[in-house]
This record gives sequence, C-alpha cells and structure tokens, in this order.
Amino acid sequence: RIRGICNEILNLISLIPDCHITWIPRMANKIAHSLAKWPFLNNVFGSFDVGFGPPCFEIIVKDEAVVSTL
Repeated sequence: RIRGICNEILNLISLIPDCHITWIPRMANKIAHSLAKWPFLNNVFGSFDVGFGPPCFEIIVKDEAVVSTL
C-alpha cells in the first residue's frame, strides 16, 4: 500500500518542474508540526499574522536554524 502511495507522489512530482524532495531531520521539523497543530488547538481558522501565532514560534525558529546548520 505504501509503495503505491510513494509511486503516486513520484508521478505527481515529475509533473512539477524544478521540484525537489529533501529529507529533513525530525528535530528540524518541529516548527512545521507545532505550527500546523496550533490553529486547531486555539480554534483559529484562515490566515493569521505571524505575531498572532504560537508564543513558542520564534524560539522554535531560532532552534531549528541552529539544527539546520549542524
């Protein structure tokens, strides 16, 4: 089942010019997970100003900038 999903993804990616896939370490993906989860936990829908985002957002961005340079 997973092989079929991966093949579908690869087929779709081949249709997008200049599309590249890069592995990201789990520690460097905390910001995406945190930011994706935050609106659901806070009943926020639609777009919002970054200043209205989660309080830890700036800290996580700084931490991940350090991790990505290692």
